[in-house]
Amino acid sequence: MLAVSRPFNPEVPMRLFLAPALLVLTATPAVAGAVDQMVTAYRLFDLGVAAQDGLSQIAAARLAAGIEVHPVERAPEAEGGRDGGKDQRPAPRDPAAMMELARVAVEADETLALLLQDAAATAELLPKATLRQSAAVLRPGEVHRYQLAVDGGAETAIGVIGDGDSPLNLTIGTETGPLCQQDGSALACALQLPESGFVTVTLRNTGDGVNGYWLLTE
Repeated sequence: MLAVSRPFNPEVPMRLFLAPALLVLTATPAVAGAVDQMVTAYRLFDLGVAAQDGLSQIAAARLAAGIEVHPVERAPEAEGGRDGGKDQRPAPRDPAAMMELARVAVEADETLALLLQDAAATAELLPKATLRQSAAVLRPGEVHRYQLAVDGGAETAIGVIGDGDSPLNLTIGTETGPLCQQDGSALACALQLPESGFVTVTLRNTGDGVNGYWLLTE
């Protein structure tokens, strides 16, 4: 548990003392798998930005900082697509960029600025979960397919984080049909096969922008 060493001051909001402990409890790898933790971080960060909620941005940045990422080359089978389209952000923000954006968002609030310092410090001290990350780019209307091996009887998490320039559709299935389907920018599916085999991960760019994305596995 994170200890707050500053003396009690009744004029300081109680969130300064309670929130660091909450961040530690919700950011440890034992709470969720690495894929779920990373996808949750990006969803929460987007909500925090939209609502101008600095505390949410801090919590999201802390969650993302609790993941150690290992890049893996995975070439998708590509289909369709067209040139052009907006490309405001070439890739999703990395955890360091999220932490910096959170710092800018709360720099005028002394309480939240102190909380951010605590969150950044604990990110370096607590154990990190790990995941594998493959980067690729989807043009407008393009489809990417991956064949991924899955161990039978074990729960498998697969996630996708887009850069936000265009909405994505994620479908995961086998030859018998789809197992999971989601739309958005930060997506995660948990699945379990009775026997070891392969799943097909299909990712579609359903908008008019160019979407740089990460495919995440554990």
